[in-house]
Amino acid sequence: MPVTKNSENTASVEPVPVSNNNAAATSASSTPTSDQFDALCDQYYHSWFRFHPEKAVAVGVYDYAHQLTSFEHDDIGALIALNQKMQSALDEINIAELDKNRQLDMRIINGAISI
Repeated sequence: MPVTKNSENTASVEPVPVSNNNAAATSASSTPTSDQFDALCDQYYHSWFRFHPEKAVAVGVYDYAHQLTSFEHDDIGALIALNQKMQSALDEINIAELDKNRQLDMRIINGAISI
């Protein structure tokens, strides 16, 4: 997980999905819990990339290439709310029901959004 310095000279952690990069591996170990987790991650990253378009482009998601990161208070507040909602949703998932790659993804995302 990359860590960068933002304009306020504080650390910024960028979560990058692990298990969703390989569709064959994802479908091979599909369970209701893993499907729920995958959908949650897809929704989260789609929203997260809206607030970090340069990071999206860096990992190969070009849907946001025409945008720049906003540092408006409303956008920062929306990002904080997104992270809080993601934390609540992750708290409802039983990590023991996920395969090892998704367990790792869940730990990485939990760590990134709790910083």
